[in-house]
Amino acid sequence: MADAKPGSPRVPFPPPLVFVLPFFFSFLLDRRLPFLIVGDGPPVALSVTGVALLAAGLGLMLWAVVNFWRVRTHLLPFLPVRTLVVVPPYTFTRNPMYVGLTLAYVGGSLATNWAWPLVFLPAVIGITAGFIIAREERYLGAKFGAEYAEYCARVRRWL
Repeated sequence: MADAKPGSPRVPFPPPLVFVLPFFFSFLLDRRLPFLIVGDGPPVALSVTGVALLAAGLGLMLWAVVNFWRVRTHLLPFLPVRTLVVVPPYTFTRNPMYVGLTLAYVGGSLATNWAWPLVFLPAVIGITAGFIIAREERYLGAKFGAEYAEYCARVRRWL
């Protein structure tokens, strides 16, 4: 969003796109050049693990979103936040939404037996960490100062 409000992290697009677009591209690529995790078809354990990771990721994201709503702060990273969210799941990761997206992404790959999303995963994580999280952390550090620095010292970025 080019019209990001002043005092925001200035992330120019919704971060889930970093996960959704490569997964969709993997779907298209798999139609032309199949690349499966298990060539004979996924064993039940792989499918069950994939569905479990997908559900866990979506659950973690929902939990994080609900806590944003509870404290009435903006969820979208191109809008200014009103408060620092430091309740669970933000007590064991500073980025539960991105951890949840990553779990769902890997789970989706396992559940569909597609290897292509796993090939793109390092780039997805790199873009998320270097482009999105870095902007958010600079913004939160400037906005909340010592409170955010203490929070960062106490809680890990990912897990």
